[in-house]
Amino acid sequence: DSQPIRVVVDTNLSMPTDAKMLKEPGQTVLMTCSADEHIAQALKDAGADIHMMPYCNTSVDLKSVLQQLGDMQVNDVLLETGATLSGAMLQAGLIDELIIYMAPVLMGNEARGLFALPGLETMKDKIELEITDQRLVGKDIRITAKVSLSQ
Repeated sequence: DSQPIRVVVDTNLSMPTDAKMLKEPGQTVLMTCSADEHIAQALKDAGADIHMMPYCNTSVDLKSVLQQLGDMQVNDVLLETGATLSGAMLQAGLIDELIIYMAPVLMGNEARGLFALPGLETMKDKIELEITDQRLVGKDIRITAKVSLSQ
């Protein structure tokens, strides 16, 4: 059974060279479209495996990232990310299943959401999910859902 690899999508090579994940066992792959060879070499020296990716709009081309991972024989990807990257992956049709842990708390409208999804403002713009499992995990609810990619 092969060990999972950590993949960081870092458009501008902003990851610090002393990042904790670079010191942990296992491979850390950094996908970037920055041409800064000095920073890239410093990150390589710190333990990162740098992969140059095409630029798309304002960030790394996410479809190319998944293609590169496929070329590396990575077939399953667990995405742990913020709202911007997860929203971009979802809007690009690159997520087929969600596993969401929901805590029994309420937060205000200024709190960070799960997905940054500009343009999804009415019910006709929605992304549909098919809930395939839900269960309690401690006090949280774990929801597993398939994403309808035919939108």
